[in-house]
Amino acid sequence: MIKIYSTLTRLLEEFKTIKPGVVKWYNCGPTVNGLMHLGHARSAIAFDTIRRYLEYKKYKVVYVMNFTDIEDRMIEVANKEKRAVLEVAEEYLNYFRRDMANLNLKTATVHPRAMLHINQMIEFIEGLIEKGYAYESNGDVYFDVRKFEEYGKLSNQKLENVLQEGTEDTKNPNKRFPADFALWKNEKPGEPSWSSPWGKGRPGWNLECSCMSRIYLGDTLDIHSGGQDLIFPHHENEIAQSESLTGKPFANYWLHNGYINIDKEKMSKSLGNFVNIVDLLQHYSTDAVRLFVLQTHYRSPIIFTEDAIDQAQITSDRLFDVILLTKNYATETTVNKSALSDLDKELLEKITKAREDFVKAMDEDFNTSNGFAVVFDYSREVNDYLRKADQINGAVINKADELFNEFRSVFGLYEDFNSYLSMDLVEKLVKLLVEIRGEYRKEKNWEMSDKIRDELKHAGVTLEDNPKRILWKLSEN
Repeated sequence: MIKIYSTLTRLLEEFKTIKPGVVKWYNCGPTVNGLMHLGHARSAIAFDTIRRYLEYKKYKVVYVMNFTDIEDRMIEVANKEKRAVLEVAEEYLNYFRRDMANLNLKTATVHPRAMLHINQMIEFIEGLIEKGYAYESNGDVYFDVRKFEEYGKLSNQKLENVLQEGTEDTKNPNKRFPADFALWKNEKPGEPSWSSPWGKGRPGWNLECSCMSRIYLGDTLDIHSGGQDLIFPHHENEIAQSESLTGKPFANYWLHNGYINIDKEKMSKSLGNFVNIVDLLQHYSTDAVRLFVLQTHYRSPIIFTEDAIDQAQITSDRLFDVILLTKNYATETTVNKSALSDLDKELLEKITKAREDFVKAMDEDFNTSNGFAVVFDYSREVNDYLRKADQINGAVINKADELFNEFRSVFGLYEDFNSYLSMDLVEKLVKLLVEIRGEYRKEKNWEMSDKIRDELKHAGVTLEDNPKRILWKLSEN
């Protein structure tokens, strides 16, 4: 039985889907106004892994993740770069798709884009106006939060306590109430706009997800997810407008991932303390990044340090070595149907227990931290078996390999063995040459040091001399 901690109830609840065996899930995707950073990746990897686990448990997951391609920050970037919003959106959307593929993230069932659903958003607003939950004011349309009695239930605050911050400009004279939020924004110079019953303009950000989730998943979702920073006002506003229109619960379970912090501050573009994925993957493997993220429970904060990601790479390499060794024996060893040795019996028992312990950990609100602890213990036990056994029993080691495959499928690790092996060999050779070059530099043998640097550059590997270590990355061309 899977239990999920829902932000809405602040309780650990038994997971029950609306339709047996099917999960209708909407995840708030990125605003495509810049490169994917580790904060984006933390959320994407966490929910990708939860999705994989639900599929491992035989659920059919209909997973919808939007791309926000029209929003205030998009317009700011476009105006700053003197480009059309659509041009900016297309460029960064392509970068996001590249980085998502490089992080081994499964493609969503649907990746809707806001710009392609303007007509449906207008119809959504018309429905809210008709029901008395929204009003037009000088070409803008606002949601009247006082009409929705449960406003604040997700963020656990009362309406009077949100008046100071509101959700937008609290001094806007077009509003009836400071906390009212925009469903439609009147046309302004330098902004894209569409025709509507209230004049030319564009949709408000909060409206986009409510509308697109309803189109692809219906009035009520099984799961809605996103980062903790979206709880208020974005998800709070989604609940208000969606439930006001349909009269039904918007989502049965709300999942929110914790922040990644650098120097005790949340990683974000606005603070300028973010680590771009494209840069990170020049120095660390996809598996190391995923392991770094998943060693912490998805709701807990992660402290990012260079030492922590270095250790994740070391751990990932060690785990891969055991998995590869097991796979090689499983492939090459003849299946032995003779009597089992004591070591064989002991490993079979450990395989059964490891699978049970893994499921128990993941069933408890998708606790990947405890799940990885099971995997690490199991890898040591398999490694001990391979070292101690006088004869490897093919039937037993095949079962050990099967369980590793299950772990890999859930965590999204080492999925393409052939390309991983080839890249792993390249990395090991480059690291060896970098280490040798470091020794030459200590000896002040600049001729050999420069020769290694130049030959690597010719081969497509760029070195960067850093006070702590020599960094390397594959050249872009």
